[in-house]
Amino acid sequence: MNEATKPFEPERLVPALLGLNTDCTWWIAFSGGADSTALLHALAVLREKIPAKLHALHIDHAIHPESHEWSIHCQALCLEMDIPLHVERVKVQRDTGKGLEAEARRLRYLAAEKLMRPGDLLLTAHQADDQAETVVLNLMRGSGVDGLSGMPTSRPVGKGTLVRLLLEFTGASLRAYLRSRNVPWIEDCSNQDLDYDRNFVRHALLPQLEQRWPGARRNLTRSAGHCREAREFISFSCDQFLHPARLASGCLDLATLQASTKEAGSFRGLGLVLRQWLRVEGASNIPRARLREFLRQLRSSGQDAHLKTAWDGWVLQRHRNTLWLQRQDTIHPCPQIVWTSTQALDLGAGLGRLSVEGPPPLPEWDLRVSARHGGERIASLERGRHQSVKQIFQNRKIPPWLRPSIPLIWLDNRVVAVAGLALASDFRDELRKRNLRLCWKPDDPALKTAIEYLDLGEG
Repeated sequence: MNEATKPFEPERLVPALLGLNTDCTWWIAFSGGADSTALLHALAVLREKIPAKLHALHIDHAIHPESHEWSIHCQALCLEMDIPLHVERVKVQRDTGKGLEAEARRLRYLAAEKLMRPGDLLLTAHQADDQAETVVLNLMRGSGVDGLSGMPTSRPVGKGTLVRLLLEFTGASLRAYLRSRNVPWIEDCSNQDLDYDRNFVRHALLPQLEQRWPGARRNLTRSAGHCREAREFISFSCDQFLHPARLASGCLDLATLQASTKEAGSFRGLGLVLRQWLRVEGASNIPRARLREFLRQLRSSGQDAHLKTAWDGWVLQRHRNTLWLQRQDTIHPCPQIVWTSTQALDLGAGLGRLSVEGPPPLPEWDLRVSARHGGERIASLERGRHQSVKQIFQNRKIPPWLRPSIPLIWLDNRVVAVAGLALASDFRDELRKRNLRLCWKPDDPALKTAIEYLDLGEG
């Protein structure tokens, strides 16, 4: 008997659950539909065997007129099962050009990422029927091996990991489980609307395929498994090229990558390697046309050309011969703030904290912090000469889009430090005399890379 035809029982999840990290929060993606209700109920039943902290997450898309009532239903069911529920309301834009389904899915994952702490798990109720539908939809989009592999059992999401526990079970087996225990679930009438691509595949196309070729769903998931095996081998091969070229999180040495082997130097092979890099970094799939155009520009432009492409909240840029991958709008210019050096200073999202660290008592300097506006200079380490802040950024190969986020520290109306990069000679001497350190600890990975990993020397 095929795995997907066996009845669903919570105990069948135990082997997979025991392999997961329990020293974190497990967020159960709970829509109130049959699949997620079965997952929620099963985890509640297994709670004594799995010592993890369970929380449910319900996303109210405010698309359906009954969405508020669905939230109330989810709250009541979670209360009955003694599982804390977080309800997040999002506003789905209909004019993004991506389609309502895709935009709603994007917002769901963004909402989950904001809640998840490092190491947390997001447990979703995707099941075998969803897998078959995904393969068909990706086939119709002309997807390659990645898309035809279907949904993986796990993947990075935000600071944690998304885990799909139900891919072995059909929707029918999950609903049978709920009926046998009198557990209610929500039936969304929009799931019958054939204007949505997934609904058309589910209710119109796959039944015809099953009628003509019995077991079509099962065979689709089997083909997805074969493609996953091929993708794993491709991923392994690409990793051999990526390893020597990775500078840090979100930062790749393009020259090293191209020179590592003749195959990696070909731009067709480079596309496969870059897709693997994006996957490892947790980025969403870049559209094929975007990647192809970016590779074309890499091939035809000089090393000094700044290249940029963006998709689904991610941006990929080339500065000199380094590739940078970032979330869009994750960091902002450094604010202008008055800072008393005895207290640590929070600079805001992505920018982290500034502090003077050392033995007490700390000096009560009245400092000012700001972004660079142009023309600033700092006393250099040699013979009282001054160096422009712009030159410091250029020497350290700091990408232009990161420069406004790097704090300048002012004392007595002159720049005494470019955080993480340079100190005025007299200010450096004063810190050493007092056994003090000026520390900047940015939160954003790109800023960390910029001040910790980039090469010194003229760029």
